[in-house]
Amino acid sequence: MESVGKRFQELELTAMKAGEVNARAKIEKARHAITEKRDAVERRLQAVRKATDSAFDEAREGVVAAWSELNEAFEKARDELEGVTT
Repeated sequence: MESVGKRFQELELTAMKAGEVNARAKIEKARHAITEKRDAVERRLQAVRKATDSAFDEAREGVVAAWSELNEAFEKARDELEGVTT
């Protein structure tokens, strides 16, 4: 989870250095989306930790799906901020 936060901070710094007027709004929108997805991953991980053997596979699938959504949110943020940094 720390690596996601670090990657986002790097994107944020690059966008802010570019000085685009809309950078702050884009960064805040992306931060919100990524935070929601990160929190979902955390909730799923908690479910896996508490899962019985019979529920483990279902909980694991939930973590995998949440992680995928988190990565998609990060990629979307990167794509939206790409115009800011070029």
